[in-house]
Amino acid sequence: MTASVIHPNWNKPLVRITDGFSLEVTAKEKGSLLDAAPLIPPETPVSVAFLPGEHMAARIEAAVAVRELGRESQMTGSKRA
Repeated sequence: MTASVIHPNWNKPLVRITDGFSLEVTAKEKGSLLDAAPLIPPETPVSVAFLPGEHMAARIEAAVAVRELGRESQMTGSKRA
């Protein structure tokens, strides 16, 4: 695994304790993601959680919102049944 797979800023020196963080949102948190977007550093990975009970269309809308913010989204799954 290369460092860029872990996080795009992995090899940069830490200045603040929060440098190199990632985010995870659910489909219902799309609005909050859009509100927070101006405060999120450009290369921050954003995962869209795949939670039981959420509709696929809502998950896709959240992933599209992440992409429209200039980030790449990942779908992450819940270990709960």
